[in-house]
Amino acid sequence: IRKLPFGQQEALGMVSVHHNGVFYEAVPWKGSMEWNVSTWGQWSLRGECLEGCKPFAVEVKYECDPVAVPGLVFRAPTPDEGMVYFCRDTFEANTTLSLWELTSEEDATGG
Repeated sequence: IRKLPFGQQEALGMVSVHHNGVFYEAVPWKGSMEWNVSTWGQWSLRGECLEGCKPFAVEVKYECDPVAVPGLVFRAPTPDEGMVYFCRDTFEANTTLSLWELTSEEDATGG
């Protein structure tokens, strides 16, 4: 959630996949978003799109061994302290991408 002037807020985020000539875009204004990002080692991005003729859900998970892959420390924004060094980044991670069509009986949990 990003704070805007005059007390307003805006939901941010996007998980998008281009597969078999189709662009799948999950954004907050077309469904829901869930971001679970640790300071190091695990990240998961999940979204669903409930608009259009083929509603879908998408999930991307990244995981790396924090001991074997030390990564690079970088500054990131914080609500109270501004930009501080507290996160790590790497291009070395195990990645899983899941994309599925939602039917009228399913929800974004896939069940």
